[in-house]
This record gives sequence, structure tokens and C-alpha cells, in this order.
Amino acid sequence: MIVKTIFMIILAYLLGSVNWAYILGRTVKKIDIRKYDNPGVAGAWRQLGPKWGALVALLDIGKAVLPVYLAKVLFLPDYTPIILVVLAVILGHNWPIFLQFRGGMGLGTTMGAFLILLPKEFGIVFLIAVAVGLGSWLILKRRKATVAYGAMVGYILMPILTWMRFKEPHPLFFLTLLLFAVVIIRQIPPIKRLTERRQEP
Repeated sequence: MIVKTIFMIILAYLLGSVNWAYILGRTVKKIDIRKYDNPGVAGAWRQLGPKWGALVALLDIGKAVLPVYLAKVLFLPDYTPIILVVLAVILGHNWPIFLQFRGGMGLGTTMGAFLILLPKEFGIVFLIAVAVGLGSWLILKRRKATVAYGAMVGYILMPILTWMRFKEPHPLFFLTLLLFAVVIIRQIPPIKRLTERRQEP
């Protein structure tokens, strides 16, 4: 069990470290997206456009779906290793070893984890988040805020819906809180500066 857990954590972290926003930025627009924005779904949406941003979202979801699904098959009903795998893939995306630990915000990878572990709750939250994002776009006329507003609403709603489902301190409820905490930690100024410092041309 311990060997399988360690293997899955390493695999999840390495898959998370594959940064599709950076790869598509290099191939589509010949830019290092890290010089202009976060190398994640929101950054790709802003710098590469909605079409490429949506593709990055799908790819980031996919790189989380694989390890989380495998962990679910291997470890249920023990949620501890599953939660560790989820954290590993998201930390890999946020602090990728392949990009000097300068990654995105973990939105796509979080979506992938929720899709496997909490599909009904994720479906509800996704629709609400999309509505909020599009509403902010139409009302505020700010495309740059579209993904951010929708994502924040999603991170807030997931713990609420998870608690409503289990009505007890279930491990998946604590996972939703942990992932919300990762988002907050990612925004602490020293960590944000370290992660998002721009490269010199």
C-alpha cells in the first residue's frame, strides 16, 4: 500500500507539472506565457484567447483525471491516499518541476479531481461558475476577469455542496477546504512573487 501510494503521488506530481498553457503558448503564439501571465487556464484564456484557453482547460482536466481515477480504483474506501494524489497533481501544476516551480493556479486540475470524486456537485458548480463568468464579462466588459470570478465562486460553492451531500465531516469535504486553502496560499504576496516572477528577455 505504501509503495503504491508513493508511486501514485510521484506520478500525479509529474503529470501535474506538464504545463499545457506554456506548451501551447510556445507552439501557437511563440511566447513564454510566464512573461505575461500565470501559465494556467486563466492565463491562457487572457493571453492566447478563449479557444486556446478552453483547450488548456480540457488538457489540464485530463492530466488530473488520470491519476485521480487510478487512485480511486486502487485505494477506495481509504480516502487518505486519494487526497494525497489530488494534492500532488495540483501542487505539480502550481509549482511544476519542469518550469522552475512557476506554474498556474490549479483551476483545471482541480476541476479534473472534482469531476472524478464529486461529479454531481462539480456539474452544478460548473454551470453556476460559467454563468457567473459570462455575467461578469457582459456586465463589466472585462474578459480578463471572466475565468477568475467564475473560479472563485466555484471554490466557495464546492465545500458547501459537499457538506450538504454528506452532512458530516467527510474526507472529501476537507479536501474541498484544502484546495480552497491552496488557492489562498497561492495568493500570499511572497509566494505569488516567487511563483510569478517574470523572466528577463
